[in-house]
Amino acid sequence: MAHPFVASSHLLHRSFAHKPEKVVSASGVSLFLESGREVLDASAGSAVSCLGFGRPEIAQVVTTQINQLAYLYSGARFTCDATEDLASMLLQGEPGGLSKAIFVNSGSEATDAAIKLATQYWCERGMPEKCHVISRKQSYHGNTIGALCISGHDSCRAMYRP
Repeated sequence: MAHPFVASSHLLHRSFAHKPEKVVSASGVSLFLESGREVLDASAGSAVSCLGFGRPEIAQVVTTQINQLAYLYSGARFTCDATEDLASMLLQGEPGGLSKAIFVNSGSEATDAAIKLATQYWCERGMPEKCHVISRKQSYHGNTIGALCISGHDSCRAMYRP
């Protein structure tokens, strides 16, 4: 049975049984709830806010870039200084032998892109049978079905198995 709030909300919540607590603000590593309680965001917003919340210097750089060029699809036939500069910075000295970058919108999308890239690599070399992916037990690789299929976290996969 769905919680009355969840039943009346237009947002699809992850749990149907509990009313989620409302976050009204955040700063640094803390979330501030409507109830007045402060919560340490130990997962960094599922690992996407590792630089912390409420950082004016980051907001300024983001605002400047959005005003200049908000988004450029990495699969398009175009490039821009922001993506070229970021790739150069991240790959300076070719760490671990890496020399190319692709930018996507989330960790889930990055996982799916990596699966596609590996599949394409082996298909173009005439070995499409090389299709297995190694994953750590209790791993979580994202929210898409592709990422879920290679995740080793049984409780996350259980309800999606045939």
